[in-house]
Amino acid sequence: MADQFTEIIKQGWGGRMKNAFGGIVAGILLTIISFPVLFLNEGRAKKRHQSLQEGAGIVISVPSDQIDPANEGRLVHVSGNAEAGGTLSDPQFGVSLSSALKLRRKVEMYQWVQEERSETKNKVGGGTEKATTYSYVKKWSSKLQKSGDFK
Repeated sequence: MADQFTEIIKQGWGGRMKNAFGGIVAGILLTIISFPVLFLNEGRAKKRHQSLQEGAGIVISVPSDQIDPANEGRLVHVSGNAEAGGTLSDPQFGVSLSSALKLRRKVEMYQWVQEERSETKNKVGGGTEKATTYSYVKKWSSKLQKSGDFK
């Protein structure tokens, strides 16, 4: 595989006008659709605000070291320290932590990664020429890069 590949796409004046007209139609449709969506979202936000106000009025603060059965079914606020109950371990790497709340393994692979850079030039007569350069470098990545999808 080469370290770099350039792809050139030419578009004429007619193609640009077609894309512009499509953008205008899409903009008009999105504007029309936006009003009902905005109305529904504002109604949802109002309900959320009302429920938060209601909760703020009925919440009670309780200590974290004792449980009172009288608070069953009520909205309570508890504050305290988080403590680990046991030992966390990763047997594959031989790591054990006794006072941790979470143990996370992050796996990375050294692999080819495609980077893309585009440059568009206006041509005489209203056309455009888009040159896209794909370069390939080796990097550590936690996500699998499918080299079959590379250009």
